[in-house]
Amino acid sequence: MITYKDLEKFGLGEKRAKVYLASLELGPATAAEIAQKSGVKRATTYVEIESLMEAGLMSTYEHNKKTLFSAESPEALKRILKNQEEKLKSAADSLEGILPALLSMHTYAEEKPKVRFFEGKEGLLTMQEEFLKTKDKKVESIYNVDDLNVIFSEEERKHYYQERIKRKIFVRALYNP
Repeated sequence: MITYKDLEKFGLGEKRAKVYLASLELGPATAAEIAQKSGVKRATTYVEIESLMEAGLMSTYEHNKKTLFSAESPEALKRILKNQEEKLKSAADSLEGILPALLSMHTYAEEKPKVRFFEGKEGLLTMQEEFLKTKDKKVESIYNVDDLNVIFSEEERKHYYQERIKRKIFVRALYNP
């Protein structure tokens, strides 16, 4: 069964996805009916319907003096995904154009701190990338093993370890078991 979480992958927020799914199931319906079916407050439902209409996922029309809203075909999600891909490609192209200038601005001056803190999985991935690029081949770190095991899968941990060994980078660590 499809849930709103399946649609969140396409950039729809929880409430927007619930409204869209309810509308798909109901067919043409009033905002009140969609709100009841989706479990989203009616005022919020109007906001989400407007957003879905802007994205081309819903439409509206008048019938017997009532305003009805109807979900457009889920095929429209392909168009949204294609637009996201195009924006991402454009951003990647732009980054390639300015990356040399950004890298020249980012100097490794002596006064830069040697101790840095990273948070979350993205921060830790950045840290791992920097470790793998290190020139002195020695890394010192402090970390909590339990946290590391929760954040990274066993496969991810093995991959990083193998890359580090392959590049002959040695780690001296203090860790909290």
